[in-house]
Amino acid sequence: MTHTEGDRMALLVAQEAGLVFDSFDRADAWRLGTAMVERALRDRLSVIIDIRGPGVVLFRAALAGTTAENQAWLDRKAETVFRFEASTALLSERFAAQGVDVWTVPWFDTNRYTTAGGSVPVRVMGVGVVAAVTVSGLTSEEDHDFAVEALDAFRRTRSRGPLSQYRTLAPGQQAQIWVGGQKPRGLRLAARYADGWNYASNLGGTLEGFVERRDLLFGACEAIGRDPAMLTLSVQIIIPPDGEPRRTAFAQAVAYGRAGASVIILTTLAREGAAGIRRLAAEIAEPLRATFG
Repeated sequence: MTHTEGDRMALLVAQEAGLVFDSFDRADAWRLGTAMVERALRDRLSVIIDIRGPGVVLFRAALAGTTAENQAWLDRKAETVFRFEASTALLSERFAAQGVDVWTVPWFDTNRYTTAGGSVPVRVMGVGVVAAVTVSGLTSEEDHDFAVEALDAFRRTRSRGPLSQYRTLAPGQQAQIWVGGQKPRGLRLAARYADGWNYASNLGGTLEGFVERRDLLFGACEAIGRDPAMLTLSVQIIIPPDGEPRRTAFAQAVAYGRAGASVIILTTLAREGAAGIRRLAAEIAEPLRATFG
């Protein structure tokens, strides 16, 4: 099936939104990896399957026909998921929509990261990304589909858990549409259809870039007779663990808030774990709340 750029991104976002677990431990990684190997053997697929947490491999199997080249691609895919906390396929679509050329921007090390599809984050409710499920050996899209289908099948075996309440809308509840487009076409789509617009400063964006796109977005709203105040603006910011970079990131969050972002999404590195999230809440989130009342 072929998708337009916007349709493809929406599909990938929806996939990740549906792949959130109430827990995921090493035993789960083994069960998931074993099921993936059984399917690959049944379908005679030459793939390497890897499930890892931050800094530790939880499961790996290299089937017949795979090479060291597949392994190299796999490692870069998994590293990318932990760095950007999105599937490599979704990251590729986001970069394309934003006009980001990974071969020219200084903040994307192509020797370490890649936008080739095939690595998908495992999220735990209230924690964030705890693992990456990665496949290498097929085409980029096939690697991605294999990983997503395996994760979805594994999730459905556990669908009777406490997360089931989040998978359907309550009667009368209406889903919100959020758009992250950065180019003029994406901004026009946000103006016409979205409830909210997100600026991904964590992907190399700047405050100046936010203000420029905010003004273009508001202009697009006015062009179709829509009140810009109907849109919620958000920004995503990575908060470093310590020191001056952490203080600088907090100042940036305040500046984005004053520039019109009423939702500020704070992220920390996956290796910081639950303790890092608690620090983030106490040292960054609460002071931000106090700043804006």
